[in-house]
Amino acid sequence: MGKIIISIVFIASLVSVQAQGCRSVNKGISAVNLNKINEAQSLFENAEKNIKEAEDRDQPLEAKCYAKYYYGSGHVALEQANRVPKGDLKTTVELLDKAQDFFSEFLLLSYEDKSFTAKTKADLEAVANQQKNIAVDYFNKADYETALKLLEKAIVNKEKLGANHLDLHAYQNASLIASASGNFEKAIEYIDVLIQNPQLKINNNVNNQEQNLTRKANYLLRLGNFEKALSVLDSASLIFPESVLIKREKLKIFSELNDDDSLMDLLEELTKTVKDDVQFFTILGRIYTKKGYSDKAYEAYHSAMEIDSKNKYALFGMGAYYVNKSNEIAANYNGVGKLASNNASKSSTIEEQNKNFDKAIYFFNKYLELDPGDKEALDALKKIYIAKGDEEKVTEINNQLIKD
Repeated sequence: MGKIIISIVFIASLVSVQAQGCRSVNKGISAVNLNKINEAQSLFENAEKNIKEAEDRDQPLEAKCYAKYYYGSGHVALEQANRVPKGDLKTTVELLDKAQDFFSEFLLLSYEDKSFTAKTKADLEAVANQQKNIAVDYFNKADYETALKLLEKAIVNKEKLGANHLDLHAYQNASLIASASGNFEKAIEYIDVLIQNPQLKINNNVNNQEQNLTRKANYLLRLGNFEKALSVLDSASLIFPESVLIKREKLKIFSELNDDDSLMDLLEELTKTVKDDVQFFTILGRIYTKKGYSDKAYEAYHSAMEIDSKNKYALFGMGAYYVNKSNEIAANYNGVGKLASNNASKSSTIEEQNKNFDKAIYFFNKYLELDPGDKEALDALKKIYIAKGDEEKVTEINNQLIKD
């Protein structure tokens, strides 16, 4: 009889532990429903102890008790995160992590209760949205590592909610932050999600494929994969044949490859329609000068100066143009001969050469007003004054070069 009594007592004890756990959980849920968060927290902490005790005795609670416990505990953590003073990002993140862990446990139960499932998913979505927002705060603090981790958590949490909750905005931000941190492999991984879902919107905005493809090409360029980058842009050009954005990205690749021929062809195409980009014309002027197309170089630099009269590269390019023009005049004269009958021609040539020198001097001096002490410009002026025989100016420039 004694043994039977002991068994009954033991069974009753087990039932009591399980019952205590469920009672604490139910009381916690009631407190949650009344928005008594501190009381709910205390009740769920007691429930946690009861649950552990029951599990230690190999008598876990019913699924519905676990479900309520996970939802309620997660909801409490989320509400506490909402009440953290603004600026205390670390505490907020810790509470959001705690909430997401409880909600994840709830979803793993596959508990068939529409009400609690809907509440849990709504709260988990709220957690993910907060993680996205706080990621921006960390990004603004240049803490790209933490920002990216938060966005990755947000992405995973949204995935748990189902395919209809794919958050392209999170992927877009993750791609940008990964790029800012120099992790271009991850940046490509996230931008690919945007490219693969062209029909979906990003926060009610169009999912801009022209921008997405250009960014992917840029990430590939930063990784040094020029061939793939160009392939992406070539494919993008078939969809957006008039895209200046795509053509600009191609310019970067051709520049990295030092492909002047491709640069020249593309810039000649671009400058037919884009008339206000000074860089287009200065780069084109440099290439023309390098190839010996002096008249085309002049036109390019002149166009650049019409956009920005104080552009350094245009000013230097114009100075170089007039130096080259002077050299051409000198070369033509040297081929004429040195007979007495050529004296008039010589005088005219020298006069024309000096006019070009004076124009070059003007542009180089304008350049030096913007960049005083620039050695390349000073050396160019020095060579001009040597050619003109102006020893005083040569000495003046030499002193300036020594001083600098």
